[in-house]
Amino acid sequence: MLLFWNSKNNNFNFSGEDYKELGKLLGSIVSSVSLGLENFDKEYKVNTKDQDYPIQYKDLNTNRGKFKLISNKLNGKDTALLLLFVLSSVNFIRFILMNELPHDNTYLFKVKYIAVYYALNNINRVLKNNIYKKFNDTSIYLNLSKLVQNIEIYNNTIFRNCMMHYEFIDKGEFLIDDKYLNHKIPLFGLVETYFEGRGFDEINNILTDKIIEMSDCIEKIYSSLTYKLKNLD
Repeated sequence: MLLFWNSKNNNFNFSGEDYKELGKLLGSIVSSVSLGLENFDKEYKVNTKDQDYPIQYKDLNTNRGKFKLISNKLNGKDTALLLLFVLSSVNFIRFILMNELPHDNTYLFKVKYIAVYYALNNINRVLKNNIYKKFNDTSIYLNLSKLVQNIEIYNNTIFRNCMMHYEFIDKGEFLIDDKYLNHKIPLFGLVETYFEGRGFDEINNILTDKIIEMSDCIEKIYSSLTYKLKNLD
């Protein structure tokens, strides 16, 4: 992929057909890995909600004129794309994973924390790179600023690392405080250790509320785009 990414700098000329063949190759590799994993016994099964629900999406063409309106409002296409990326991430959790997995599922908790961590850091970056006067619509700046208030609770790097990996150890040090260590509670006391005794359920609810808050806030920015919802077949 780096070869294709830096093709202009390396004096390589790739045609549209070359990129198409690369896509086919990558698809076949992913398919092969997926089929191979099916042969492994599932040692751990995630309980899911046994329900059917329609999945809908909006197909936003970021190169069309409609999207340029948002880019102008946000002082640049890079900002518009970054916020769209954040919206896609939190909406997938809100409308897919939170409908599919039980609220107290630890996997869902981890995904929510990771998503909120990176989403708020990206929003913070947008705010720092676009001072108040640069936004054509100053209400956007104010609404985004509200999202990153009290960001500290969502911004612990060591806790984020634990959510992304499976060890509760950092530089050889066990991370769960002895007074909170309990094999009967979700994540065994890690949450209580890093949130001053506040439990899994409380922090889980805070993350859920933040996911919904970000989703609603950023969705309003793109509300002027009249793309219709489509059913995912």
